[in-house]
Amino acid sequence: MGGIVRRNGCGRGAPSSKLSPDFCQSAIKIQSLKESTATPVASTVSMAPGMRLLQGKTADAAERLIEDAALLEEKGAFAILVELVPDRVCRIVTESARVPIISLGSGPHAHGQLLIFHDLFGLYPDFTPRIAKRYRDAGALLLKGLTEFVSDVRERRFPGAEQCFGIAEEELAELERRRRRHEKGVGTTA
Repeated sequence: MGGIVRRNGCGRGAPSSKLSPDFCQSAIKIQSLKESTATPVASTVSMAPGMRLLQGKTADAAERLIEDAALLEEKGAFAILVELVPDRVCRIVTESARVPIISLGSGPHAHGQLLIFHDLFGLYPDFTPRIAKRYRDAGALLLKGLTEFVSDVRERRFPGAEQCFGIAEEELAELERRRRRHEKGVGTTA
């Protein structure tokens, strides 16, 4: 867990940063970024990068998450992403916060929801996380399109005349004349 700073766009092209967990370091970096650069900073509670385990399942762990969120807000985070915590713990964080709380797998009680694009559209056909809902099977659609493309290329149906650019007959004739001269070693000047 390192307080990893990721540069993001914060609506309307404004720069912002997102800090991953390591709460003491994140809180220090939030305060430092805000003081030195006036950069808006969002942070995450509950998950370390690469972890995919539910956090905050015990009263002690949940209390730490709630305190971490409050500390990050106090230090100036403009939003907090709550990842993989029980929905009722997320509700407490949301009710306690004065900044937007975004849920990723933490139930419906946040100000907003985050769902990974690949999960939303089924781009991993053999895996859908429990926290995700697949709204469309774009993975199957993409696979079908790629299969058709490969077939068309192999069978020389693509590209067709409608996807190609032509050259005027007289220009092609001149090009061919120059190439014949070049092959004979005569040169290419007219």
